[in-house]
Amino acid sequence: RKFKNFHLKNNNYNFVLLVTESFDPLLIEHFPQDIPNFMKIKEESLYFPNFYSSGTRSLMGITATIFSLPYVWGQPNMTNGLGSKSLSRIAKYFNNKNYETLSFTTDIATADKAGEMAKYQGFNSFYSKENIPVKRQYPLFNKGFDYEGFEFVLDKINQTKKNFFVYFFTSSMHSPYDIVLSQEHKKYNQKDQ
Repeated sequence: RKFKNFHLKNNNYNFVLLVTESFDPLLIEHFPQDIPNFMKIKEESLYFPNFYSSGTRSLMGITATIFSLPYVWGQPNMTNGLGSKSLSRIAKYFNNKNYETLSFTTDIATADKAGEMAKYQGFNSFYSKENIPVKRQYPLFNKGFDYEGFEFVLDKINQTKKNFFVYFFTSSMHSPYDIVLSQEHKKYNQKDQ
């Protein structure tokens, strides 16, 4: 909040913050052919090759990305008291710039209090596993499906009438759920390295 003078000089930008659960960065370096869609997104995006993992749990990463606040061991995370602090809220910033703000997760709305946190952040819309239709045949799986999630996000973006900020947290890659979900999807095998 100290950077009050920061502003978007060109309001024609759209922003998508994609947080991929358990994504292995070695795929980008050694197996780009296995992730062609992600590589296409990377080519057209601002990509940060050097990053710091703020913890070993999804909640720590979500806290870091949504509040720009790395998790500090021993301090509360965003679902255990951090939300009571007076913190910058990225969705409210974009709302004030007249952006449409949308938050998505392929997990259930109550996982890590995702729905509550989206509301606290000030997102105009929040969607979770409960909202995303499953169109393909999958084995029994208690997380949502990222493939349908990406299609759903794109559909909502295409319906948006103004510039947008999208926060999308995926879940299908969450261990131990890194399974072959259908014939359309390849399983990345770390033994191939």
